[in-house]
Amino acid sequence: MSGFIVYDVHASLIHGVGKTHEAAWADAVNSLKAAHIDIIKDGADAPEGSPGSWIHDNDLKLVPATRALVDLVTTRGGNCSWGELPDGTACTREEENEGDAA
Repeated sequence: MSGFIVYDVHASLIHGVGKTHEAAWADAVNSLKAAHIDIIKDGADAPEGSPGSWIHDNDLKLVPATRALVDLVTTRGGNCSWGELPDGTACTREEENEGDAA
């Protein structure tokens, strides 16, 4: 594990990446704000008719990530194909396939 990603659980799109929990969340918040999307905490009242609001605890998830995936997202952005190792760590497809072959 080399860092963390924050992704949309519905589309698997990565919105944030960082070496720490805090850095990954900050990157996700900044990315979503740039897209005019507000993040609200679970249990908070969403603005009426606001399609640009995401519930933090239901829509976004933070998970540990491999160095290769952190590097990939840092250079290419979050719209990339990625997988998961058996321990739940997010990884590149190549790393996932290597794990399947072992």
